[in-house]
Amino acid sequence: MINFDNPIWLILATVIGALILWCREPPDSLRVYKLAAITDRIPGANVRYFVQLGTFLLIGTFAALALTSPTKVSQAFAAGLGWTAGLSGRAEASSKKNQR
Repeated sequence: MINFDNPIWLILATVIGALILWCREPPDSLRVYKLAAITDRIPGANVRYFVQLGTFLLIGTFAALALTSPTKVSQAFAAGLGWTAGLSGRAEASSKKNQR
C-alpha cells in the first residue's frame, strides 16, 4: 500500500492538477502572466512551448501549495486545478464587465 503521508505526493498531485488544466485549455489562454514577453523571444516554437509549460507548472505548484497548504492528496490535486482556473475566471468576468 502506498503511504500518501510523504510531502512528495502533495507536490506531485498539485503538479498533475496544474498539468491537467494546461492540457484542457489552449496554451495561449494560459499565458505565463508577465513572463510571456520574455518567453516570446525564445526561438523555436517547441522549445518555447516547453519553457512556458515548465514555468506554468513551477509557478502554479508553488502558488497552490503556498496559498492552500493542503494536507491531503485530494486537496493538493484540487489546488493544482483551481489556482489558475480561479484567476482566469476572474479575468474573464472582469473583461466581460468592461465590455458592458
